[in-house]
Parts: sequence; structure tokens; C-alpha cells
Amino acid sequence: MKLNLDYKKIVSEVITASLIIIISGIAIYSFIVISDQDVDVYNSSPKVDAIKGSNKIEEVLSIIQNKYMEDIDINKLVDGAIEGIFDAVEDDYTRYISAEEYAEMLKEGNEEYVGIGVHIARNVKTGKMIIISVMPNSPAKEAGIISGDIVISIDGVEVTSDNYSESVNNLKGKEGTTAKLVIQRGEEKIEKSVERRKITSNNVESSVIDNKYGYIRILEFENNIYNQFKDEYDSLIKDKKVEGLVIDVRNNPGGIVSETVKIADLLCGEGKIVETVYRDGSKKVYMSDEEKASVPIVILVNENSASAAEILAGAIKDLKQGTIVGKKTFGKGIVQSIIPLNDGGAVSVTTAKYYTASGVEIHGNGITPDIEVDISDENRGLTVDFKKDEQLKKAIEVLNSKK
Repeated sequence: MKLNLDYKKIVSEVITASLIIIISGIAIYSFIVISDQDVDVYNSSPKVDAIKGSNKIEEVLSIIQNKYMEDIDINKLVDGAIEGIFDAVEDDYTRYISAEEYAEMLKEGNEEYVGIGVHIARNVKTGKMIIISVMPNSPAKEAGIISGDIVISIDGVEVTSDNYSESVNNLKGKEGTTAKLVIQRGEEKIEKSVERRKITSNNVESSVIDNKYGYIRILEFENNIYNQFKDEYDSLIKDKKVEGLVIDVRNNPGGIVSETVKIADLLCGEGKIVETVYRDGSKKVYMSDEEKASVPIVILVNENSASAAEILAGAIKDLKQGTIVGKKTFGKGIVQSIIPLNDGGAVSVTTAKYYTASGVEIHGNGITPDIEVDISDENRGLTVDFKKDEQLKKAIEVLNSKK
């Protein structure tokens, strides 16, 4: 069968640019995805037989284009082939990222934008949009939206797996406009009207408890989180002279590993923070120096503390720099490498696993707290009530015992 020149050009450009890059894994950058993925630099070394696979796909595309009874868009066929590759991998975190979504990822944590001020994640099994956390002093917080709320619709359009990226963009818009949300909270459906305003990403909030203990909540480990954390940390330790520190990473979906490691290094003494193990057995070990926090530390975790949050908690626990209080963490300890494609998009590929200093594989296991404490339903939201929060109360008890 003879292919026309246009088809050969399309196949050469699209198949080579997309499929072989997907399989061979080149040009990988360190980055973070909001829905709950951690990324590390990974240099692919094993050679794979991508040519044989791409030739087979090209052969099938040729048959369809030349024999199918009606004209079909070749790009649609190629996209279908790519989707099939990811489906066959059977890993929820290995996925295709559109050019639009990838562009948004690259801006995340670095730019001011107009929105409602929430951190969201997509449930990879149901496709639902979940509010992971709400930024301090944001329109969403003023409207009473809390962690755990599920966004059912935005401006009358239902949120689905197929339109998830579009739905994320619909939370943003022109300053001063209103986003009309229908959210599900438990069994109840609630309507919320939230004004879109300029948002400067802020993932750290702090306060002083009982005039003697510092409290820092990390909402997500995004770009620049180390500097945000250190500013609050220095203020509490050096300026306000607190006698102990509570670090709250409950409902924290994770973030950039390099930023997390710097925070762990600030708090922990000399030792191993975390170890990354790749498929070929090669390892990357992150270490901390001898400098460490001068006050006792308690880390608050729960079943929604994931990825980078687990790395920080694991380092604090293994290096005996503090006490872990709360519930066993989520157990998401795998590395996603972001591989840019020639069309402006990218692919996210799971490439490695994380192990704590004591050798615990985080993925599927999570971090077990030193002191397990449950929390009542009324205290599961973003707003921390220092007098009612059972896990926080236990953290204060621990700090009191250290005096």
C-alpha cells in the first residue's frame, strides 16, 4: 500500500514527536502537578525498542486512513493511540497533559492570578473536583468554602472527567465577576457565590498559641514555599521567641520535593531526609546538615497528607526531631517526571519511589504517627479552632510535656 506524501509527513512528525518521546522519556524537567503529583529530575538510561512499536502503530493508521469508508482526522487517531498507551500502563498518575494544562502548571505558584483562592485536586477514580485547602484571606474562605468540599458544578456546568481542565479554568475569570458553585458537603448540596479577585499564591499561615507556641500550617508545597515557610518560622522563633512549634500538614496534597527537602533541612539535624529509588536500582539521597530547630516540634498529619507532606513528616520522625500526631497518612510516595512534547503538551510518567531514612516505602504504606488521634467531623474543615481541634490539643499536650 502506498502512502501519500502528506500522510507520511504527518506520521513522521506526530508519531515521532509524541509516541517515541513518550516511550523513551527525554528532556525531563523538575516540576509539580496540583492534583497530587511530585516530580523529580530523572535521566532515562535504559534503551527501549520504540521504533518497532511506532512502526506497528503507523501501519494500523495507514490501514484506517486508506481503507476506512469515511475520512477520519489523523490527529484524532493519534490522540486515541496515545490515550490507549496510557490506559495500558494502568497507572492513574501516568497521563497526558495538554498544552493548555502544561502552560498553567509552569505558571503555578509564580504569578498573581484572578480566581477564588482554593487548592483543588481531581479524584483520579471518580473525576470529581475536591477542595483540598482554602487560601487565607481569600474569597473562597469568606464564602465559607472548606477543605473536603466537592465542586459539583461551576456557573451551571457540571464538573466531569472530560471537562475537568476546562472546569479548573472556569474558577478563574475577570476580576469582580462571580463564580456560582454547587458544592457537596457530606450528603448536603450547597450553593455558593464567590467573587473572583486577584490572588497571590500563599501556602503558609501562622499564629501563636497560648502566647508560647508557634503554629505554622503548610497548605501545599508549591514554588517558593521554602521562603514563605522560613519567613514565618524566623518570625516565630527569632522575633516572638516561641517555646515550641506545631507544623500542620493535614490535607496537604504534596508538592515540590526540592522545596520540601529545604524545609526538612532547616528543621532536622544531620542525616538522611529521603531516598529516591528508580527502576534500574539507582538512587538519589537527600541529606540534611547538622543545624536544626532549637525548639521542640510536633507535626500534625491526617489521611489526606500526601507526597511531600509525607516526606517532611517521615524525615522529622526518622531523624527524631519531633513527634508525629494525627492519623496515618495517604501513602503517595512515587515520583512523576514531566516530559515535554513537541506540540506544547507534556506527559507525566511515574519513574521512581520514595523511601524514608528508616527504609519505609512511603507509597501504599504512608507514615504512621507516633501518637494516633482522630478528629471529630465538625473539626475536619480548613479553619482550625485551637480550643476544639482534638489533634491540635494533643500536639499542645506533647509540647507541654517537653518543658
